[in-house]
Amino acid sequence: MGRTLTYWDVRGLGQPIRFLLAYLEVEYEDKRYGLAEPPHSRDEWLAVKPNLDLDFPNLPYWIDGDLKMTESRAIVRHIARVHDRTGTLLPNDPKIAYKTDMMENIVFDAMMGVAMFAYEYDPLKEDEKYKALHEKLAAISKYLGSNKWITGDVITFVDFWLYETLIWYIRFDEKFLDPYANFAEFIKRFEDLPSTKKYMNDPKYIQGPCINPLAARKI
Repeated sequence: MGRTLTYWDVRGLGQPIRFLLAYLEVEYEDKRYGLAEPPHSRDEWLAVKPNLDLDFPNLPYWIDGDLKMTESRAIVRHIARVHDRTGTLLPNDPKIAYKTDMMENIVFDAMMGVAMFAYEYDPLKEDEKYKALHEKLAAISKYLGSNKWITGDVITFVDFWLYETLIWYIRFDEKFLDPYANFAEFIKRFEDLPSTKKYMNDPKYIQGPCINPLAARKI
């Protein structure tokens, strides 16, 4: 058996995994269930979901030979652990590992914040939501500071989550990140990685949408 990543035909929680696999030059099948185009039906996935021999059937799921697993953040960690020969993507040094463990949750919270804002978009609550999300972004921007990557000069698995999170914010509102110059520098740095350039020029690269197209506000 080969390697397969299966997710919806959107960027979503699968995109940090795809970027990581590109970075590590891991060959795999990028299998997608239709969702990006009408009628946005989940029937195809629901029909096979009970029969995949997954402990916790969900999307995305990752198959590597006999290994079958779900949960996006667990998949990212597993791939980094197995395929990173440098041992830096998933740090073992406690002085760095606590930072990646902490920032993984902080960044994911910011990602879910803008996603839920888009799903449940209400213009009457826009000012309140913008303020709350900017508080999250400002804290992350301050932590990033002048670092190349979220924990310093060496890229880790969290940077793949941070890049995708920032793209979601830009897709929601192209001016969302204007107050944070270091985010623009971070995005450029990530997109200048040879692996990212190569992947973004691949016909299989997903431009969007970032989340379910049925969201009240498209991103």
